[in-house]
Amino acid sequence: MPDRDDHFLERSEPIVETGALAGFFKVLMYAVIGLAAGALLFAILLAVVRWARNHEKKEKKEKKKDEKKQDEAKPEAAAEAVLALAPEGWEELAARLAAEGKHRDAVRAVYHAVLSGLHRRQEIDYRVTLSNWDYVAMMPQGVRRGAFAEATRSFDLVWYGLRSCGEAEYGASAKLAREILGSGDAAA
Repeated sequence: MPDRDDHFLERSEPIVETGALAGFFKVLMYAVIGLAAGALLFAILLAVVRWARNHEKKEKKEKKKDEKKQDEAKPEAAAEAVLALAPEGWEELAARLAAEGKHRDAVRAVYHAVLSGLHRRQEIDYRVTLSNWDYVAMMPQGVRRGAFAEATRSFDLVWYGLRSCGEAEYGASAKLAREILGSGDAAA
């Protein structure tokens, strides 16, 4: 079988033509790869933009929630700064808290009304660093000092949890506040 046509391996002509058709397929292949890469980049960019928008919306939503909480907590936040409100403001807050059934907080607001009023009358020098009993010691001797000591004792017992607090305790605190501040309608 030596006559067999084994010389096809020795051909000098290429089996596949490298003419215009091969060039077209080469360009087409690069175009498809380029389009695929472009589509992938576009998809990544789109995902990043969506993530950024969602993240921004989430931050705005959380910020609104925080602002709403701050707005709702303003009276209670003001409770941290005794001099932030005049005695009348504390009395109004106390009445509102009592109407909501928050008697413990109402007693605190009444006590803050007393502190605020005594400070404004220059009978005590309110400073955050002082204790309630320091203020009692600052008060001039007299009936009002005794009432203020009683109000301080009552507040401490209610606020620091040694005594339960209901409408009666709030009423007693409001009565003492009227006596101390000398107004018939204070913290009623």
